Amino acid sequence: MSFHASAILEDAPQRTLGEWGDRLFKLGAAAGLIGLAVAGLLMGIGGEHAVQRVLYAYIVGFAFFFSIALAALLFVMVHFLAKTGTVTTYRRLGEILAGSILPFGILGVIPVLAGVSEIYHWMHPYVYEQVGDELVKHPDAIIKAKASYLNGGFFIGRMIAYVLILGGLGQMFLRISTKQDANPDPVLTQRMQARATWGTILFAICVTFFATDLIKSLDPHWFSTIFGVYYFAGGFMAFHAVLALSITRMQKRGLLTQSINKEHFHDMGKMMFAMMVFWTYIAFSQYMLIWYANVPEETVWYIRRGATTDPNHVNGWSYICLLLLFAHFFVPFLGMVSRHIKRNRGRLCFWAAWLLVIHFVDMIWLIRPELRDHHLAGGPTIPVNWVDVTALAACAVGVGGVFLAIVSRVAAQRSLVAHNDPRLSEGLAFENV
Repeated sequence: MSFHASAILEDAPQRTLGEWGDRLFKLGAAAGLIGLAVAGLLMGIGGEHAVQRVLYAYIVGFAFFFSIALAALLFVMVHFLAKTGTVTTYRRLGEILAGSILPFGILGVIPVLAGVSEIYHWMHPYVYEQVGDELVKHPDAIIKAKASYLNGGFFIGRMIAYVLILGGLGQMFLRISTKQDANPDPVLTQRMQARATWGTILFAICVTFFATDLIKSLDPHWFSTIFGVYYFAGGFMAFHAVLALSITRMQKRGLLTQSINKEHFHDMGKMMFAMMVFWTYIAFSQYMLIWYANVPEETVWYIRRGATTDPNHVNGWSYICLLLLFAHFFVPFLGMVSRHIKRNRGRLCFWAAWLLVIHFVDMIWLIRPELRDHHLAGGPTIPVNWVDVTALAACAVGVGGVFLAIVSRVAAQRSLVAHNDPRLSEGLAFENV
């Protein structure tokens, strides 16, 4: 083992959150209680559609933070599959986030399951058409054809299964990896490599269906086979942004100062940049295929979000489309393409925060336009008001607080570095080329 690796092993206080972790837990728990309490209050005082407005805001917050935890799990498994040591010095942070999937998923999915009837249109498989002064109810043929899949009982069962499977994977890798801290047996690394093979397949299936069920099924009339990849791409980008920001904060408190250096930040920056470009490729591919096919039941999803070349259908969401186009691609592309930006922690953290904010905006754009008046066939999106804005802020703070509390509790007194990993020296010696 190299001198640097030995130094990390000897300096135990630099490898755990310690008292700071307890403060983060209390801060997160307080923020979670306050934020969710405000969201609950809005349901009572927000007027018409208040319950739906708050629930849609909650899904935005849940989808945002859960995407980061899910990406952490894939990050861990991919690097075991590739047998790479370049991220060994900070892979444990990914394992801690992956280990948070189970408790966060269980708590986070409860409001979704409890409000399924208020959230999802397919729970009421009818459309209403205005005939004179009366509303005439008709069966919705598309929802009826999907009833074997889109029904309350099966939906609840699937959501629970996703959380248990993905959460179980995260717990498994965290448990084996931390076991190696006390038992430096390379067989444990081989075991994780073997389990990452089928774990990655399970991940791909579960995340694809999770994104489809939670977000895409808000419009059961819309079709897309690429949506799961779209959701994953944004989450993987956001995960590396969280890594850069959290490690920078830890190093300011004297943590991980010997194990993570400029080379590792450069690597995180490259992954942020790559996944930002990949998200753009997936987003454009989905839009292009639907645009040139020009099938009404597919284009309406984009028209509802203002992503249309028809000036008659431009709406408030069109500005969000332009914001995503420029702030999720063009601006960060130009801002991050230079090598020296990725090697400057301050500038990299600026772009990390930028991309996290725009990922949250992307979740809003995917979810909120589906809150529509379903008393009319093809009802329009209900206009955004102060309840939506307040609920989005409250749910972001509330869900984010719960997420922070869970992550800090999972971290607890665990080492922040997998210090007995056989590839640790490779990670310490890593240099970008």
